[in-house]
Amino acid sequence: MEHTYISLGGGCDVAMNLNAIGFRKKSYPFDWLWNLDSGLTSVTNIIRHDFSEVLKEGAYRNTKHYRFSSNVITYEHYPSIAHIHTDPLNNIDEHEKLCRRSLSFIQKLNDTSIKHFVYYRSFNEGSFKDSTLSCQDSFNILVSEGTRFLDMLYKKFPNSKSKVTLLLVLQVDPANYATAKKLTREFRSTKLANEYPCIRVGCTYTRDDKNSYLVARWKMQWLNLLLNQTETPIRYRLLKCSAYAFRSVSRLLSKLFRKTICEKR
Repeated sequence: MEHTYISLGGGCDVAMNLNAIGFRKKSYPFDWLWNLDSGLTSVTNIIRHDFSEVLKEGAYRNTKHYRFSSNVITYEHYPSIAHIHTDPLNNIDEHEKLCRRSLSFIQKLNDTSIKHFVYYRSFNEGSFKDSTLSCQDSFNILVSEGTRFLDMLYKKFPNSKSKVTLLLVLQVDPANYATAKKLTREFRSTKLANEYPCIRVGCTYTRDDKNSYLVARWKMQWLNLLLNQTETPIRYRLLKCSAYAFRSVSRLLSKLFRKTICEKR
């Protein structure tokens, strides 16, 4: 049976980590969007309406965004979702690329493969907009978004019910990691977890590109979640772990080699 891994956002961290371990075989429409505000709620509505609101003429606008210092391209219908890597408003090729990815997404939902959806919500981004938000609040929003997504999916694609897993990840700073870990552990024994057995929950650090140690921890946390919380076949896990380890060692040896050459010079 084919296993397909699909990012639902909220940002590019999922696609980056799926790429790193070789799980991402195809591009889908939510891979590279900035959607750390309305998140999975918007994604659910976009899918419910067959992407019609985001692919029609006049779907984009160039506007101010509370999270960015300069104007960005957003969806007219979903103004909190930003295209920070591309400009589909002024570049027809980028728009057509999103159209193809959306069509591929719909086709994938209708096929017989096992779909592993992955979505994360950032506690830090939430508290940026609402300083009263707690880690518990963010986790509750995350789970609520997940159940509404599955309700929509099962209604719209009834044959998918036994062919889906949904990994929900809460990203936090290191100071809140223990709290987030406790929340994910406690969720597994709740009534809601029994009602939605395909939901998996986990947590990682928020990506901090300025701190190489935290980035390394972030990568390992994601690797652990993607391998162990998505019902990945054991043979597939071993294969991907071996490939990931080989690439990591190769990169390390390459850096050491370049450093040695520089020192000799």
